[in-house]
Amino acid sequence: MKALILGCSHAAGSEMINDDYGRANSYPVLLAQRMGHTAVNYAIPGGSNDAMFRIFQEQCHNYTIVIACWTGIDRVELWDTESQNWLPMAHGVVLGSQRRSDLNEYGRRWAVHEGTQQRGHLNKTKNILALNMLAQSKNIQVINIDSFQPVDWPERIHWPDTMEWPVTDTTFCEWAIAQKFLHTDNGHFDRDAHSAFADYVLKNIAG
Repeated sequence: MKALILGCSHAAGSEMINDDYGRANSYPVLLAQRMGHTAVNYAIPGGSNDAMFRIFQEQCHNYTIVIACWTGIDRVELWDTESQNWLPMAHGVVLGSQRRSDLNEYGRRWAVHEGTQQRGHLNKTKNILALNMLAQSKNIQVINIDSFQPVDWPERIHWPDTMEWPVTDTTFCEWAIAQKFLHTDNGHFDRDAHSAFADYVLKNIAG
């Protein structure tokens, strides 16, 4: 059985030995393997919750389980007509568009006018609910995990009981920091942290 992995750089295992190693050893991949699934990693470094829902819509017919590693509230993606690709945007920076002044200017304006706390929490909430409801209609299991920056209204939201959240009191980044795992300057962790967090989530699923 195949598990679809969705998320950002944390789910992609960024800044481990190399990209391939990271993708094969990120916490959702290790979790899927320990649950007896073959993991297919579609996580995007700098990726958004919008991208996660889009990829789920495109790929859901191929999978029986999804591990959705939800990301930051100040992210979105843009369709670039020049490259015919979706480009992730994080903190107002359009990744992969260093030579596109038009997109970078749009990113700055979006960060000021759209990437606010309230709008960001609303957008993340929308994507989480939409993915889970669509998955339920297709009998696809979803394991929801926050990599970082959970939805706060003003406290962490209580999701419907029909949605599976093995860990609700922390995020991957918060947990790894609390456990004193080292991280890079960009906030990424090595395999030891990913492996330990996968075990932590698995115990909560088993419980």
